[in-house]
Amino acid sequence: MLRHKKVSFFEAVSMLGSGDTHPDGFASTKKMLTNVSIKESDVVLDMGCGTGKTSCYIAEHFGCRVVGADLSVGMISSATERAKKKSISNMVEFIVADIEDIPIVENSFDYIFVESVLIYVDKKKAFSEMKRVLKPNGILCFNEFTWLKKPKSLLVQKTKDVLDAPAEILMTDDWDLLVRENGFIDIRSTTARFRMNLYYQIKKLSAQGLRSFYILYKSIMNPNILKKIFEIKQHFQKNSEYFGYSIFIAQNAKNEIL
Repeated sequence: MLRHKKVSFFEAVSMLGSGDTHPDGFASTKKMLTNVSIKESDVVLDMGCGTGKTSCYIAEHFGCRVVGADLSVGMISSATERAKKKSISNMVEFIVADIEDIPIVENSFDYIFVESVLIYVDKKKAFSEMKRVLKPNGILCFNEFTWLKKPKSLLVQKTKDVLDAPAEILMTDDWDLLVRENGFIDIRSTTARFRMNLYYQIKKLSAQGLRSFYILYKSIMNPNILKKIFEIKQHFQKNSEYFGYSIFIAQNAKNEIL
């Protein structure tokens, strides 16, 4: 009998090659993009790019140069392959990089996009690095899980266990304060409830098109992937009144606010 090792959340994402596992999926990505004005001359950083779906979409639809960065070698490999298949390798570059120590010179990007990354990292270091590589007046856009109401410590720890990471989710006001304290201005934000009902999941999977059959096949071939997905789904459904997500768009101040 074929045995499969236990799969973490990040391993499941990498194995499935899903490109929109952040809150509200690719719909939230498009929501962010409709609220900015990217030009062909702009340079964009997609930090925590995963399998490169957002990176490739931005390059295709705005004709600009995009750098996608992720800690996972497997994710970067999948992202590179995605760009090759779309024949846009000349517009998109993928690198292995840590948001807490971005290996890029300062003032390099007009836009930085971050989706479901900041809850897993040292936020002070991450914001310091993003501000450093973002041009003066550049735009930071991020989408992160948010507590809709203050959780008990037991729920906080269970969420960390389910996501296989020391995730630190903040409330909307705390995200706003973090953005302001790190020298960003002209802040716009929106918060919504995170949905994990069956209809939403079917809709999200169908949005993958033909790739949905590949995702289902991979899940069947490795039951531990399906087990991890159901574990996450059950946790978020059971505690749905607590989980939301916030989209923030903010401008890098010309001079750091002291």
